[in-house]
Amino acid sequence: MSKAPDYELATITRIVHMLAALKPSARRRVMAYICARIDALPVIAAVGGGAEEEPSEAEPLPMFPQVAE
Repeated sequence: MSKAPDYELATITRIVHMLAALKPSARRRVMAYICARIDALPVIAAVGGGAEEEPSEAEPLPMFPQVAE
């Protein structure tokens, strides 16, 4: 019986390696950006696709607000 792959741990490992290449201030900006938009990100995992919930009628946050302005 083989153990199923742990996609969450693999993702965490990749993210930590990418963050290691940044200065602490840049890491904080990246994490703040991700945390601010975490619920708006689509789900494209092996368990299915699309958003977990239907998006609200409210205007979504732009992914790159400084570029959108």
